[in-house]
Amino acid sequence: MNTDRQNGVPNGRGLKVAILGFLTLLLGVLWTGLLYHLSSERRLVVAHAGQTVDNLTRVYAQQILSTLRGIDQTLLLLKKIHELQLMFNQSFVLSDNVLLKGADLRVRVVGADGHTIYSTDRPAYVGDTAYFLTHLVRNDGRMFVGVPEFTEPNRDPVIDMSRRLNRPDGSFDGVVVISFNPLSLRPALTSLGADDRTIMGVVGFDRVLRIVTDPLPEVFGQLGEPLNAPKLFAFREQSPSGVAVEPSQADDVVRILAWRTLDDYPLFVAASLEEERVLAGFYQSRLALVAATAGRGPVARQDRTFRSRCGQGSREFLGRVFRNDGAQTRA
Repeated sequence: MNTDRQNGVPNGRGLKVAILGFLTLLLGVLWTGLLYHLSSERRLVVAHAGQTVDNLTRVYAQQILSTLRGIDQTLLLLKKIHELQLMFNQSFVLSDNVLLKGADLRVRVVGADGHTIYSTDRPAYVGDTAYFLTHLVRNDGRMFVGVPEFTEPNRDPVIDMSRRLNRPDGSFDGVVVISFNPLSLRPALTSLGADDRTIMGVVGFDRVLRIVTDPLPEVFGQLGEPLNAPKLFAFREQSPSGVAVEPSQADDVVRILAWRTLDDYPLFVAASLEEERVLAGFYQSRLALVAATAGRGPVARQDRTFRSRCGQGSREFLGRVFRNDGAQTRA
């Protein structure tokens, strides 16, 4: 044994320990690199999904804003016709092409006493409605956006958008209102290129949900009800638009949120997509990578084949070292 050391023959036990230590270090580096890669990949997947949801929100906000402005311009035109006492063109009001097709559109001009002066629907007293009472006390020159109500026999929702009518001295002279089914403004997610699991809607600053693509989980509320999403409202108060990934206070589910406030109107568009659904593909890839690294995947099999074809001399040398170590131990 001393002769072997003097001749420079490596100690078998020390070499084995060194090799095992090197392999342990190499394995640690490999797993650390894998974990870093998976963490980075996860962030990229979520960030990409957030950008997609934000883009969808931007597009839908533009669509809603364009529709609202069209409705508002029609209300302003009807207001001008009434206040200037011009001849009322019924065919213009009844045209389906003016605003929305398939929205059950109805137009009313209401006098100061609350009775309809003109209506595409039946005459009625509306002096107790929210839009009439609001305009009665408010003269701010802005369009009123109502809350969806399920008052029809078939329970279809109806939303009112209205403007105040004034006499020459500025006093209250009634209201002009357009009513329609808000579900006609639901976005076609497939046409927007969105994941069909994305939920999009329009929410008021009063937190009431005006439009929604799909029924929400009951814990969040329904169309025409306050939306139970305090974090979303907190985010919007901090910034008019943005993206966040947060667990919901209502059900603890992590969601990707995007919101965008509409110019000139007390409304904002919001979208939501569950993070777990976004990461479904990532989780599958992660399992494959972990299996390969642990020696159960195709990469590991190729690695074992490569190692089996390594130089025969190296394997024989290591075999001799370990055999010598065993002999020394027995001695």
